[in-house]
Amino acid sequence: MGGVVWCMDHGTDVRTAVWDGGLSYTDRMKLLALDTSTERLCVALCTGDQVWVHEEPGGPQASQRLLPAAQALLRQQGLQWLDLDGLAYAQGPGAFTGLRGACAAVQGLALGLGVSAVSVPSLRIVADDVRHEAMRRGLLQPGQPCTVWVAMDARMGQLYDDQAHWDGQRWHAVRGPVVRDPLQACADWLDEFAAAGRAVTGGTDPKGFLCAGSGLELMPHDRAKHLRADCMLWMNQEVDRGAALARLAVAAWALDPRLDAAQVMPVYVRDRVALTTAEREGAARTVTMPPPEGMPPLEPVGPAR
Repeated sequence: MGGVVWCMDHGTDVRTAVWDGGLSYTDRMKLLALDTSTERLCVALCTGDQVWVHEEPGGPQASQRLLPAAQALLRQQGLQWLDLDGLAYAQGPGAFTGLRGACAAVQGLALGLGVSAVSVPSLRIVADDVRHEAMRRGLLQPGQPCTVWVAMDARMGQLYDDQAHWDGQRWHAVRGPVVRDPLQACADWLDEFAAAGRAVTGGTDPKGFLCAGSGLELMPHDRAKHLRADCMLWMNQEVDRGAALARLAVAAWALDPRLDAAQVMPVYVRDRVALTTAEREGAARTVTMPPPEGMPPLEPVGPAR
């Protein structure tokens, strides 16, 4: 299966969050980041001041393709598994099978290589991507604070809702992640925008409100248009997920707790992975039916064996 491999040769961009915080990230560091939380498989190799990224379609093939894709990326840079100093992974929320596959891969690699890992919130990757796109367009300055509302398609007629704030040096969770009905999420966002003065004053808010994610398309268009008009940037498609994954992986390695293999776990915000037959048939007939009994909670991924 074909993919795309490219290099970002701008290390100061990748290391900004780390250097601004006064922490070190050496040019000899080799960090591998894995992400299968969406329909795209993404591998980022951070080698000092360069980032090498491989992306290809994910989905059902992600669990089979992840390690071969990572190994191919290492070989292209003349590296082996044992050359790695650490691992990072997108922890979720996101595609259930993809999250389990990435966690299992990182668990096995961490145990086998004797290295630690760090986790990256999957929705934070979307937030960092839109922040950098806003800078590229001249809407934000590099050190300017901003708040990002993220809505990602969670399937089953729902979306993942998250809000994070960039203080100029690092990200902070404001709320979430939660799984929401798109209509309710849109209504709450409108209330939050109004409370912040966006819907009243208009213009450019110095706080820099941004909206991003595939879930934006699930919101009712007649209401979402007001959000779109009031936010600084509305972006329903990611621009450079691999670069955002790399930036957050490097920052997490410097700022967050290191995890051993047994601590590598996915983050879920619901315990159901599909609609029942009754729910699907009910949706097809557009008939409101009582909700069936929920599936039992899914067991988290355990330590690699």
